[in-house]
Amino acid sequence: MSGEPKPILNFSIKKLGTINSKKLILTLIVLLFSNTIFAQSITGVVNNEQGFAVGSASIIIKDTENKTVAYQFTKTNGSFSFTNLENKEYTLQCNALGYERQTITIDLSTEKSKELTITLQEKTEELQEIVIDIPTPIKQKNDTVTFNVKAFLDGTEYTVEDLLKKLPTPIIPTVPLFFLGQDYWTARWSHRPR
Repeated sequence: MSGEPKPILNFSIKKLGTINSKKLILTLIVLLFSNTIFAQSITGVVNNEQGFAVGSASIIIKDTENKTVAYQFTKTNGSFSFTNLENKEYTLQCNALGYERQTITIDLSTEKSKELTITLQEKTEELQEIVIDIPTPIKQKNDTVTFNVKAFLDGTEYTVEDLLKKLPTPIIPTVPLFFLGQDYWTARWSHRPR
């Protein structure tokens, strides 16, 4: 073994062959042109009226045909960034819970990038009415009485019997049970001992 290190990669330009100069120039022009087409960007920050950042606001970018091109949420500092956009007109919509929606039209065909500061206005809504629906623990419909068992739970029940002791007991008058004209059984419900 000699003291010279062996090359790891044996690479020869001669093996590549000759590159046509016209093809090289055409390739470079296409690469430069495509870079100018998709080099536009929209960046910015979303704040509220007090100047505080609005995190998790949704930013939607739509084209002139109202198709969504890009979508993201703002970071906790309110910032957002869209890159590699085509040079055409867009509509940017900013939505956040508790704030009015803001829509901005941006034309990237006239400028390479656009930096925005969006200030959202708080949304105030006047309620017409408030309906509070509290289920009743006992409902009676015709001859059926229904109990909402959850209304009687307080966490001290260990068995079903413990829960049944908490349910109110209906009082039913003496009811004869007739079968083929004969009184087989008379039932009377009353309060259970506790």
